[in-house]
Amino acid sequence: SVAPRPADDQEMDCVDMAFDALQERFEAAHNLFVAENQSTALMQRRQIQEHFSRRISDAGQRLNTAQVGGKTRVVPMFKAILDKLERQRDFRLGQIEESGEKAKGGGSQVDVAIGILIND
Repeated sequence: SVAPRPADDQEMDCVDMAFDALQERFEAAHNLFVAENQSTALMQRRQIQEHFSRRISDAGQRLNTAQVGGKTRVVPMFKAILDKLERQRDFRLGQIEESGEKAKGGGSQVDVAIGILIND
């Protein structure tokens, strides 16, 4: 017959099981956090591209109309507007990429763990 296990071993088994359960829960929450960040970044990227695509297209049409109409005095202004819009678009997309690089892997596990504790 098997000798009864000391209480300390049983307690350690309970602690190990609790730790394993918490580890699994944390990993699931961490994976969800990463997926949400990626989804948010993708939506932001699309919104920025659509927003600036329309504005850049409009500015390009105005520039073209001014050039075709021989309105040489306003051409530099429309070129500047077009350049500014393209720079703004690139800057905003760069910000999203930068924040995506920081969040790659979901951020630090401590940050994620703190978020889990605060949101639970």
